[in-house]
Amino acid sequence: MTTNVTPYMHVLVNHMHESLALHGSLSNFSQQGLEKLNDRVTGWFFKLSNHKGVEALRLIMVKQNRLELLEEKYNRDLKFKVTCTKCKGVAHNMRTCVTSKEL
Repeated sequence: MTTNVTPYMHVLVNHMHESLALHGSLSNFSQQGLEKLNDRVTGWFFKLSNHKGVEALRLIMVKQNRLELLEEKYNRDLKFKVTCTKCKGVAHNMRTCVTSKEL
């Protein structure tokens, strides 16, 4: 097994079959998310004092997991702060309200 596997090759080999099974083709996907993650991870790697070994990779994974959990919590909290002015419901607005429309 080689140690020089790019993120693109990893996704192609390990995750592409999942996307094809779910969506049938790859035409709807871009690499924008993967590029952004690569930028973030590269920046974190070069800010670390220890650039060697598995420990650097472990620290990057821990940091990424922490950020994802915080983003999920923030989005979940934000979702429940929105109140519909039409029906006074929570987690949606007037445009996305599914109550019976006025005639």
